[in-house]
Amino acid sequence: MRRTNLLVLLLVALVWSALSTVGCDKIKEAFLSAAAKEPVTITSDDGSAQITAPGNWKKRTDLHDDAMLQAADIVGENYIVVLPDSKADLEDGMNINGHSDITRSSIMENIKDCKQTAGPVMLTINGRPAVQYELRGVVSGVKIVYLHTTTDGNDKFYQILAWTMPSSYQKNKPVLESVVNSFKETGTK
Repeated sequence: MRRTNLLVLLLVALVWSALSTVGCDKIKEAFLSAAAKEPVTITSDDGSAQITAPGNWKKRTDLHDDAMLQAADIVGENYIVVLPDSKADLEDGMNINGHSDITRSSIMENIKDCKQTAGPVMLTINGRPAVQYELRGVVSGVKIVYLHTTTDGNDKFYQILAWTMPSSYQKNKPVLESVVNSFKETGTK
């Protein structure tokens, strides 16, 4: 097995060297992009939830103080946080749309020039109902596009915030949607 790994690394080095000498920047870029997309599972510290993201995403702890799960692709300007709310702490009869309204309103009140630009889109994320909106605003002088998703968990509502810059949004949107749609409760706590 170890010999096979060494041969694979040698082959990669030879291909990389050949591409460098030929000057095939597009091929090199595609090669790096394919390597970065090898999926990685990122799990919350308590083990109760997870997402699957391209391999260039890393677990983070500095994006939001109250997030149970945080991850980012810093180079690609893609970010995600997951914020849980226990249903036991919410008023009786609270549903996914009500929770989404409350959390979106809070964001829109606290972010400069925040506007809802799309939604609602009804989704199913790992067998659970979800609702998603697109929000745009300014944070610390930087324009941001958010995918604000609320999913109905077993005993929690989860607010999933994924974001990027407007100039990267069309390129990054499929990746953000994929990471959001990969969210699942694992059942362990």
